[in-house]
Amino acid sequence: MKEEMTAGLEKLQALRGLSERYGCPFVEYQESVTGPQFLLWKLDMARLRAEGWFPREVRDDRATVIATEPGPALAEVVRDTLGVAEVEFQVTLPHDLVRIFEHNQDLNPGFPATAGRTPLAKVRTYLAGQRSLFAHYRTLLAKSRTGLAFIRTGLAFITIALLFLRLAGAGYYVLLEAPLLISGIIMVYDGLKWYLPARALYSALPPCVDTGATGGTSVLEVYNEFNAPEFIRTGVVPGAAGLRAGWTSLSPVMRRRFLAGDRTDLAEERTVLSCFRTRMAKARTGLAFTRTGFAFISTGLGLFLIGVAFLFFFKDTGGIGWNVFSYCMMTAGLILIADGFVWSVPAERIRSQFPYCFGDMEIKIPDYGTPVRFWKKVVFSSDES
Repeated sequence: MKEEMTAGLEKLQALRGLSERYGCPFVEYQESVTGPQFLLWKLDMARLRAEGWFPREVRDDRATVIATEPGPALAEVVRDTLGVAEVEFQVTLPHDLVRIFEHNQDLNPGFPATAGRTPLAKVRTYLAGQRSLFAHYRTLLAKSRTGLAFIRTGLAFITIALLFLRLAGAGYYVLLEAPLLISGIIMVYDGLKWYLPARALYSALPPCVDTGATGGTSVLEVYNEFNAPEFIRTGVVPGAAGLRAGWTSLSPVMRRRFLAGDRTDLAEERTVLSCFRTRMAKARTGLAFTRTGFAFISTGLGLFLIGVAFLFFFKDTGGIGWNVFSYCMMTAGLILIADGFVWSVPAERIRSQFPYCFGDMEIKIPDYGTPVRFWKKVVFSSDES
């Protein structure tokens, strides 16, 4: 306590010495020392800090300015910058001037300008935009899985219609064959319309990157926000950990600044988890596409075997066209299977790397390649690490 009183007394003596030296009143940093916000928004705060002055009040063609080294040259700079005729100085210590700038930029000591609550709100807005984009991707992937189910059902209808056509011919059976064939073609076409837009998402999904929150001692920044937002975390701010450790001694304003950073870190965490959910949706789509590929190749193989049987046991086999069609179906099925594995294998690797932790709440992690009873559990903790 004695050291604090000594430091306070020494600071007061230093401020009085500056006041006598420059012939103007002194001012000490307090949260009540603010400038006109509408004016500050228009000024380059970094330049003002480098020049060593802060506009406290501008009224009636007169400016009251806080500076560390008042003088005629600085007064001329102030007049040119603010467009006033008279300048009144108030002197302060360099450290206090820095804190005045930081407070008016809504910053805790030592934090960069991007740590203000407004820049952090902008970061959270872009993170929310990414989560909305991931939700849109998941909707497209869900539609594509429905489209693939349509394709499989349509292929089954086409197979049944062609089988009836080969076995029973046309005649009265055309009343059954034609609706099945037409319905199958429509379902395949409609399923492809639902699936193909999602197919382009394979290379469009961004990586799920977590910059690594540090408990409010670093700042998440956004760059290139108008094209493809990129989120980068600054290094740990010197002294921030000690400042936060003294939580009870912080003012409500300083606490809110730390809490704004915490909300931003949580928004980043939700965005990363949303990205993982989207990649899991892509994995499910890949598995659905693999099933469609197997359905396609089994259909083509069935038609091929039927054509072979007719070739050996029946005189009228329908010609080589049926066999060519069967071969085409088999080839298309193999292509679908290969493309399905291109989707599912990378996503399965991501699923196996899902972050595990331990705590109070547990949920099952879906593994669509195994029965539900074999799904593993992940446990989430509400305790602070």
